Amino acid sequence: MRGGRRSESHVPTYPSTMSSSPGISSQACGPVPATARPHPLSQVRHEFIWEGKYDEQGHRRTPDVPALSLRIVEEWEGQTVNGGAPRGSRHTANGGGAAWQSGQAAAPRRGNGGQGGGRQGAADGNQSPDQQIARSPNLLLRGDNRILIASLLPRFRAAIDLIYIDPPYDCGLDYRVEVPVGNGTASVHAYRDAWGEGPGSYAHMMAERLTLMRELLCPEGCIFVHCDWRASGVMRLLLDDIFGRACFRNEIVWRRAPNLGRQAASSQLGRVVDSIFVYSAREGTPFRGQTPMRAAPVELDGSGKPRGSKWDETAQCYFTTAPRGDYTDRSIERLRAENRVWESPSGRIYIKYFLRRGDDGHWYKDQPVDTLWDDADVRPLRHCSKDELGIGYATQKPEGLLRRIISWACPPGGTVADFFCGSGTTGVVAQQLGRRWIMADQGRQAIHTTRKRLIGSPAGECSFSLLDPAPSDRRYWFDHAFGSDAAAYRRFVLSGFAGASLDASADAIIHARHNDAAVHVAGVDHTVDAAFAEALARAARLEGASRVLCLAFEYTMDIRRDLDGIAATTGVRVLPVVIPLEIMESNRRKLPGWLEVARLEAEVVTLSPTHASVRLTRYETVPAKQECPPHRAQRHPGLDLIDAWSIDPGWQSDRPLRPVWHAQRGSLRRTLALESDPISLDRAAGPILVRVIDVFGHETRTLLTLPALR
Repeated sequence: MRGGRRSESHVPTYPSTMSSSPGISSQACGPVPATARPHPLSQVRHEFIWEGKYDEQGHRRTPDVPALSLRIVEEWEGQTVNGGAPRGSRHTANGGGAAWQSGQAAAPRRGNGGQGGGRQGAADGNQSPDQQIARSPNLLLRGDNRILIASLLPRFRAAIDLIYIDPPYDCGLDYRVEVPVGNGTASVHAYRDAWGEGPGSYAHMMAERLTLMRELLCPEGCIFVHCDWRASGVMRLLLDDIFGRACFRNEIVWRRAPNLGRQAASSQLGRVVDSIFVYSAREGTPFRGQTPMRAAPVELDGSGKPRGSKWDETAQCYFTTAPRGDYTDRSIERLRAENRVWESPSGRIYIKYFLRRGDDGHWYKDQPVDTLWDDADVRPLRHCSKDELGIGYATQKPEGLLRRIISWACPPGGTVADFFCGSGTTGVVAQQLGRRWIMADQGRQAIHTTRKRLIGSPAGECSFSLLDPAPSDRRYWFDHAFGSDAAAYRRFVLSGFAGASLDASADAIIHARHNDAAVHVAGVDHTVDAAFAEALARAARLEGASRVLCLAFEYTMDIRRDLDGIAATTGVRVLPVVIPLEIMESNRRKLPGWLEVARLEAEVVTLSPTHASVRLTRYETVPAKQECPPHRAQRHPGLDLIDAWSIDPGWQSDRPLRPVWHAQRGSLRRTLALESDPISLDRAAGPILVRVIDVFGHETRTLLTLPALR
């Protein structure tokens, strides 16, 4: 028995620390009943245990997540942004077109170009997804980051230089954004930070993701984990457990806001700082970027020179000094060769610190930063520019903070990853600094905001690809959450739609009734087309229903046009309702909204045999009550709901969307061009694809055929 003693009669004794105390023996504690045994926890000296860390046999669990196929949905190669974008100039890409290091291929996939979930077809017919990913300089991924990280491992294992994440803090809130729409506003869901099973489930969620992220880091890489007072305790223990205490580098304290006094008035001190934990992939790894510096102004003396400074004739500038401290003789010789050593008349050695004259004429002392970050270079978001502040995304972090982290911890040309990207600040700054980036998020509003920022970034012509794992992720969710039980899946979807389980119909195609409408729940990988919608309408008519609510993740493009014809021939209206992707989130208790597929109409305006423009003429959708509160739930002027739109002439279903023209509303300038600039036409290439994204992050697409030449 570890830690205890046995008496002469072999009766077990308590493994007490008293037995090691001077003058006290285990015999003094008396015999212990033979049935007594030490509790297993009495053998544990120090360990952080969370729900799900061990299985029923006591073995440490590893993330059991498959590497799914990723398909490229969109490819952006630095298109000019038009019509009310934040910035409309054309830029030059930083390292655009460079290839990723070779890795394992993802399985080729083909898409159907559908709409609803906002996802569209896969690879070019003559290129595998692996080849397309290899040629893309930057990657934006949409979906559950646990699945996405696992899917990246075959190609990017030990290949990422820096990971920065700003994960949820387990604060129990739904974050929303107020978006201008016409003369009013709409409240848009951003993301949910609530974990219904309590702190244990939050720790398990983060542990799985951190374990997978560790595998992505190169041997010289490091991870920065941003959190606040609610999550810092759990996060530090998790990081110690997963990366090892020996790999801990720093806890950075960042002042995110001034003390406004509100919390102090509530009998507590103002919570104005966040923590950023820094861990390296292995012990003792040096940072490979630029050491972050802080510029401190130097006070002038009566003669107008920096107080306490001396003049250096060689460097032609002032310097201050500090004692040599614990510098070795070898280090002193190196500094002497760099003109960094000053000797006093008595022979004492001091280290020189040169001053810098700023553009404002004042003298500054550049000093390496410590772990308290409260200087102007990393000022809170509320003190940033109007353009940056106007993005308005909940929990957005300032660009200055990411600029310091990336410059310090990622070498030039290296790769930065952020798997809780939110508004996309990490990628925007990485682009500015000439680093490559990978970002991921599950929220449609996050992906939409990030894409807009990247397209309108002044850093240069930003080239990137948008990827997602659909429908493989939905199939995995179906198998994992429901054991491939279609009836259980339908009950779950119906419960989320109606707020309570509906009585299922015995009919094979009509699954339930909701008020006066029949209800059908499509399979997770079923794309509803016109032929199926007609069969649905005829089945509903046999049951005496005049409406059918079809709940599906995806529909074929222009399904609205087909449904109008079906209603005319059968007398039954099929309403195409999109199942929100948030239904797959394990912490979700309330879905952000169920919307029908929007009605989008556009027309080609022929300008010449070789050029034409595209004009938007109609967009209709009714915001769900969860997304637009009742007092604002009136039907908005449809075109006012459009936040961005793109044109891809010659689109084919076997390749990604490649816009040649794009327009979007800016954070400050909300006007939007509803007719495109002239685009060149290739009549042999195929139809024109028009893609619209509304303020809620929902996508709708339509195909336009070119008018015949006269």
